[in-house]
Amino acid sequence: SVAECKQYNLEVGEYSGAVKDIDHPIVISTWQTLKNKPEVLQNFSAVIVDECHGSRANLLRDLLVEHAQHITVRFGVTGTMPPNGAQEYTVKSSLGPIRYSITAKWLMDNGYISTLSIRNINIIERLDMNYFPDYASEVTYLCRPQRIVLIAKIINAIHAKDPTKNILCLVNLKSTGNILEQCLDGSFYIDGDVSAKKRTSTLNRYATEDGLKGIATFGVASTGVSQDRINILIFVDAGKSFIKVIQSVGRSLRKGGGKNHADVYDIGSNLIFSHDHFKKRIKHYNDANYSHRTTNIDVETVDVTI
Repeated sequence: SVAECKQYNLEVGEYSGAVKDIDHPIVISTWQTLKNKPEVLQNFSAVIVDECHGSRANLLRDLLVEHAQHITVRFGVTGTMPPNGAQEYTVKSSLGPIRYSITAKWLMDNGYISTLSIRNINIIERLDMNYFPDYASEVTYLCRPQRIVLIAKIINAIHAKDPTKNILCLVNLKSTGNILEQCLDGSFYIDGDVSAKKRTSTLNRYATEDGLKGIATFGVASTGVSQDRINILIFVDAGKSFIKVIQSVGRSLRKGGGKNHADVYDIGSNLIFSHDHFKKRIKHYNDANYSHRTTNIDVETVDVTI
């Protein structure tokens, strides 16, 4: 962010929806803002793309290839290059070949990021694994209030182990987030309907407060959230996307405020489509050399112990 750059005494401008201040040697911009006036790129001779896996998107690719042809100095950084070969080559066509790779495991071993433990929580439904004919009907069933109440009990059990630790729970659907907020005393919930300013100020509570129970949709918090003091990260039905899962894990890896370790709880289901996604997430964790273990919890469990 502009504020973080200024901490290092850099002369930085901003080009965003609210601010158009480019009379500086360094300017930070969102690519969504640049799309409205791509000729601004003519003022610069170098470009750095954060979360550059996004350059596979048509808009960002067009900005780099069509409107920044004159820029030969290009840097891209990301924690998750697309596993799909075609998407990977799209990124490379915009920014060039991969020059250097550093694994999260290396960063952990050398003290740059928090160490990590992942606990997979498999909720066992009392239905045949193949009960639902398609993914949509299975998701509808998994999002029923009774199951969300059980997930709230799981979160409370995690919180009870150390009430001073900060929790962030990521969900797919707004309905899930709303029910969890109602079930968890003292919690907060944010999604795309909350203004960007309000989302930022809410997430900034992690910098100074303890014992937070935050809930957010993956869409607003799985990428780009920069908070040091997220001790516990919880996923609810995270899906199978490599980028989504690994980027989401990254929200917990920053160190700061005395935090050196993070715990991730990955909540899923034994039903067929969810179980398939679970197996893919396990592969992603194995590929990243993240340690993990699995616990089964019956869907009708009343007193949850983690």
